[in-house]
Amino acid sequence: MWTIEVVAPAAAVPAVEAAIEPFCTAVASFEAFDRGPGCWLVTGYASEEPGQAELESRVALTASLEQGAVSLPAVRRLPETDWLAENRRSFRPVRAGRYLVLPKDAEDRPDDGTPPGPASVVIRLNAGPAFGSGTHQTTQGCLIALDRLARGRRPRRLLDLGTGSGILAIAAAKTWSCSVVATDIDPVAARTTLENAAENGVSAGITILAGPGFRPVSRMGRFDLVVANIQARPLVRLAEAMRRHAQPGAPVVLSGLLNRDAPHVQAAYRARGFAFADRIRIGDWTTLILFAPTGAS
Repeated sequence: MWTIEVVAPAAAVPAVEAAIEPFCTAVASFEAFDRGPGCWLVTGYASEEPGQAELESRVALTASLEQGAVSLPAVRRLPETDWLAENRRSFRPVRAGRYLVLPKDAEDRPDDGTPPGPASVVIRLNAGPAFGSGTHQTTQGCLIALDRLARGRRPRRLLDLGTGSGILAIAAAKTWSCSVVATDIDPVAARTTLENAAENGVSAGITILAGPGFRPVSRMGRFDLVVANIQARPLVRLAEAMRRHAQPGAPVVLSGLLNRDAPHVQAAYRARGFAFADRIRIGDWTTLILFAPTGAS
């Protein structure tokens, strides 16, 4: 695994992200207070060593078009790490709304030491290489969104787009006993979801598919509820497909959004008729709850 790091002013961050994205499997940006006032650190993760000349050329072109100083990309190889062992060490119980997420062999107690109440939905996960143990704010935001939506109508078919460890698909299956389709671009995530669904006794209700975006479900019709915990740029690109795959008036949960990116994503969906319902902010991250247009075709 390789990392690409570029320091840029806030206004240039989206352009820098777009410049390095072709080299990366994932890109993240955070305000870097230690680099100076108004500086952001854009970090990309690549499975292969990027071509330095092409990378520098793309970032230099971006810098020439943007105001403010943009650094040259710094590329380094990450040391070999046993990520499975790391996940096991860092995985701690988490409560979000009615949900209590626990490592497979942990006692039924959240991180504050109190036992779950009678309304708690307990989800047990094997620590594995797939994203999503409930400890990240984006996953917690989705769980809180599901908790709020559970007070309303019951969905019959739910789509978990970018399922990771399967935590949200499992939460939905346990909450509503509905049919759940879970997809992820990473085959490892699909296998992890299968294992975790079995651990939680909901394998029969979850269909797990591997592939990008809506491609795995292109012929499966519309869904009564869609949860997509990915990133801002792919969510914007998927807005039109989301309109086609969500039932008219269906709730749609969008997460994986830095607070600064949420208005841009919300605007892209509003332009396609989605109505704003709720916003959940945890630290630097936002989860949006929208409703699909009632006149969707």
